[in-house]
This record gives sequence, C-alpha cells and structure tokens, in this order.
Amino acid sequence: MSSDEAAIGLGFLDMALRQNHVRRITERLQLTEHLAPVCNAEIEISLNLLNQQQRNACEAFEQARQRSVVGTGARQVLRSPDTEPSTSADSETSPENIVWTPVARLPRQAVAPIDVRDSTGARLPRLTQLEVAMPLASGLYQLLRGMLGSIPDAQTTKPLGKFLHRVDNSRWLLQSALQALFISRSGPSESVSTPSTPGTRHGNSYRYREFLATVLEDYDDALDPFYNLLDVALNDYLLIVGLPQPREHHLLTYEMPLLAEAPKHKGRVARAFRQKVRGRYEVEYETHVPSSLRSYHLVAETDPTLKIDGMHITSDADDRKSESVAADLHFLAQFISEDLGSAREQAMGKIAELELRTVIGDLSQLVLRRQWEAEEAGVKWMGGDETAVDSLTWATLSGEVPAEHTLSATTLLNHPVVSGDSLAVASREVRELELGRDFFRKREEDSPAYKAHVYWRRYAHAQSPSRRIVVRSAISISDATRTGLSIVMLYVAAVLVISYVVASLLARSPLPFVPSPSFNLDGRNDALVAVLLLVPGFLYSRLDLPPRNSVAARVRRSVRWAAHATMAVTVAQAVVVAAASSAAVITLSFGVGQVLLIALLAFLWLFGLRPRDKEFNSRHVPRWAVSARGRHDDELASIDASLTVSGAEHES
Repeated sequence: MSSDEAAIGLGFLDMALRQNHVRRITERLQLTEHLAPVCNAEIEISLNLLNQQQRNACEAFEQARQRSVVGTGARQVLRSPDTEPSTSADSETSPENIVWTPVARLPRQAVAPIDVRDSTGARLPRLTQLEVAMPLASGLYQLLRGMLGSIPDAQTTKPLGKFLHRVDNSRWLLQSALQALFISRSGPSESVSTPSTPGTRHGNSYRYREFLATVLEDYDDALDPFYNLLDVALNDYLLIVGLPQPREHHLLTYEMPLLAEAPKHKGRVARAFRQKVRGRYEVEYETHVPSSLRSYHLVAETDPTLKIDGMHITSDADDRKSESVAADLHFLAQFISEDLGSAREQAMGKIAELELRTVIGDLSQLVLRRQWEAEEAGVKWMGGDETAVDSLTWATLSGEVPAEHTLSATTLLNHPVVSGDSLAVASREVRELELGRDFFRKREEDSPAYKAHVYWRRYAHAQSPSRRIVVRSAISISDATRTGLSIVMLYVAAVLVISYVVASLLARSPLPFVPSPSFNLDGRNDALVAVLLLVPGFLYSRLDLPPRNSVAARVRRSVRWAAHATMAVTVAQAVVVAAASSAAVITLSFGVGQVLLIALLAFLWLFGLRPRDKEFNSRHVPRWAVSARGRHDDELASIDASLTVSGAEHES
C-alpha cells in the first residue's frame, strides 16, 4: 500500500463526507404511478470550492490511472506528426483534462447502475468500485496507523509499540484484510468458523492474527471514529465521475433509487376510510443531505388532472444545537437554584452571568429562526409571551438589559424573568416544542396546480462534516377538476332511471315497489337481461377511469368504487330476472337495487362534493408549527405511500 494511493483515498473520502463543492441539490419527484415513483437529482458542482488537498487527490488519481494503464500495455497512444489537432470537445473529455470528483454518497443497497449526465444530456464516465478499492484501503490503513501512532503506548515496548515497529506480519495481515474487505465489499459470514485442523491454531498466521486482534481490542474506544469512517466507506457507494477540468461549474443529473411502501394503518378504520373516500393521496418522502449543504430544492409533479394541495419540508438540522441548549439550561437552572455561599458568590455570579448570556443567546437564535420560518410558511407561532423561551428571548433582546455590561454586573441574574424555575421550564419547552426542527411550506405561486416546490435553507455552519441531515417532506394530492365524480354520479343516476323505468313497465305502475297483479314478463326474460346488462355496460365503457395502479386512480377511489358498485347492482338484478319467475322476487330485487343506488348517490354527494380541508397534518411537523390546541394522533392523515431514499434508514 503506497502513500500516494492513501492520499488519494483519504481525499476522495473527505470530499464524499464534506461535499463542500456541492452548491445546491434539487430533487424532482414524479408521482404518477402508485408505489412506483421516479426521483431525479440535480447537483450543482463548483470545483473552485475544493481545497488544494482535495484537488490534488482528484488530479493525482487520473495521473496514477494513466501510468497504470500505459505501464501494463493495455493501451498505448501513438500520434503521428501529421495528425489533425483534436476539437475542443475532445480536448475537454480527454483523460488529461478529466478530474475525478466524488459527487454523492449513495447507500450500497441500490444495486442498479446509476448513469450521471451533464447539462447537455451526455453521460459522464464514472469509476467502478474496484478502481476505488485500493486507494480507500490504503487511505484507511494509513489513517489507522496514524491514530494508533498518536497513542502514548506506541513509543513503548507494549504490544502496540511492537505492532507498529517490530511485528511486520501483523501489519501485512491488516493490509490484506482491508484490501479484501474493499474488493469483495462484504464481511465474513457468521456461519464460517475457524478451521480446526492440527497445526492451524498453533501456526504463525494464527499467532499474528491473535496479536492483531488483541491490539485492536485494547484500543477499541480510541478507534471508534475510525470504525465509523470504515462503516461509511464500506456501506456507502461513492459516486465518482470524471468532470472536464477547464470548466469550474457543472450541473449533473442522475436518478435516485427509492424504496416505496404502503404503510399499514392499525385501528381508526373509519377515519382512514373517510379520508380515502374524500379523494386524497398522502405521500411522505425522506432523504439525507450533507450537513454542509446550504440550499435544497424539492420539486414534486403529478398527473395534470390532479393538483398538489399542500407540501412542506422539515429537517433536524438544528437538532444537536437545541439539545445542547436544553442541557445547558437544565444545568444552569440547578446551578442558580443552589445556595452558593457568600465566599464564592461573586466569582460564581460572574461565571453564571457569562454562561447565561451564551446559552440564552443561542436560545434566542433558535427562537427567532423558528419565528421567521413560521411567518414565511404562514403558520401561527405556537409560542407566546406566556412561554419561558419567549420571555428569556425578549428579556435579552429588549432594552431592559444594559448594553454596557461588565463582569462585575450580574444583570441577567437579577432580571425578574431569569430564575431557576424559568430556566428549567425553558429547557423542557425546547424539547417539547421541537425547536431543533425547521419547517418550510409550499407557497402559492403562478406555477401549474399539478407541480409544487419547496426551498430548504440552512444558515448555520455544519457541526460535523460526516453528519447527514434527515429531510422529510409531506405531499397532499387531490383531484383538480372533480369531473370524474360528476360523471360517475350521472352514470349512477342514469342506471337508477333505467332500473326504475324497467320496473315501472313490468309492474305497469308508477310505484313499482310492491308486487302488482298486472306484473307479467310474458317470456321476455332474455330481452330484459340484455337491457339490464348492455345499456349500463355501454355507459360504463364511456367512463374515463384512470389506470388502476396510478395515483389518479387512488385519488378517485370513490369514482371507481361507485362505478363498480353500480355494475354489481345491475348484474344482480339481471341474475334475479334470469333465474326467478316470481313477481314478488323480481319486484323486491328492483326495489332493493334502487334503494342502494339512491344511497350511493347520497354518499357521493356528502363525501365527494363537500369542500375539503387543504391542510395535511403530518406526524413530522414540529410542534411549534402546529395549532395551539396541540397535535393528536387521531387527527393525523393516513399515509398512502412512504418513500425513502434506498438505504437511508440504515444511515449510521
């Protein structure tokens, strides 16, 4: 394992984790087929945002790759003096002008090949995982050796010092194991056991393996960051593509792998049935973005005959910060409530004042950011003057605290709002209101009704380069025209009129609900069955019903159910007419059928044409963005589809 390959591998891993060269991510979600969505990601790349070490790693890999190809004789480039010069397009895509750059981290559960295209639609070259295996293995080995070398025991005669400076076979065994891991991309099976043949357990290889395992187990806590990084490098797919080097800005597109499932709703069957009948299709979407990302754009598009009523985005970008603020407030509440004593009162007062200003300053940033997001989203801020977080925020921002604060003054400690109880309440409210989660909602614009988009913005700096922010979105789709419901109601009414006219003619009475002595078929059963089946069947064929597995069909469930129920009533009447000869049975069948059709019309009128609430109450909406009456589980909408980026649920 060479140091050059190690620098390349660590550079690739650093770019994949930080993604500081990614300016914006746009995901376009097409919701046309049920449980078969399509998500295309657009990434804006700026190579000038790479630092010098990252750029050196990208360029060094191509140079090493060319030396390896030419050295093995796999390809030789011969150019005669009279050869025509290449065009600008060929010069851009030539190997000398390509810089290999990691553009995304994808879960390894996505086994389908991914094609990355540029702004012109041309497919870009990408590295195979086998080509990246040796640089990653070399880089992680050098990183592991450097971490072990920084431990004080490395310069002693303890097992760690022997491993680093004397026992070469154990280090070679570690290199071989890392190389095998990255080439095969799979760990040893649990069913595989160590061979028990004579001499194996007492041979040199077994002794070196046991020595290596002992060293790694002794320093397991110190190597915990390395194991996390190894897990990312093994279980994530590093999408590395070749970008033309003279151009600094690139727009790349690729299709993201999605996992789609229909959640099973336990209990509250009546509520779920009522929501489905009203013509809603509710979708929840979850993805992970790098913590260094400042701008994320989600675009949702569905069938043109549908419309997107509501769409919002929430993330846990400030989750760690809010948890830190809550913990500090809880500690300060206990600190202030204690009796410090006269000897330490002045010194402790200065410390408490400085800590209070820092913690309440962080709390004010969270509260003001959430209030701004509430105003932008058009929702009512759940907080108010009666909450402790607002009281502490405005006590700091108002003019009640002098700006010429010195260490000897304890203005915040003497403020009437600040006390041990108020800080404890504020600590609890930070968690209860979920101030660590932001909220952005679709705004009404002049875009088509079947298309909606939401912007997500991040203003704070990333706390951890390797951390991934969980972004969740909820989308509510409904019928745009309701013409399908009106047409099916006309269809039900037409079948009802046909059934009534046929029954009246048979009974020779305008009230054909009771057996009449003048009732007589006169052997016209076949003709009557033909009328009952052909006419409603012809009308049914004229209905414009969407495909069964489409989102439009899920939205117009009531339309399909009503059409099928109407056909079932007509078929039942035809069966009775064909099989029965009693006037009472036939009259009863027509009466029951007409009652069912009337009930079906009333049902469609009440639940289909009645105005619907456009708000979608998702379980991922933070509590500070919901109404003051709180959020209850029985009010949450039933989800039709849950979409997750493949493998995002296994994010470490």
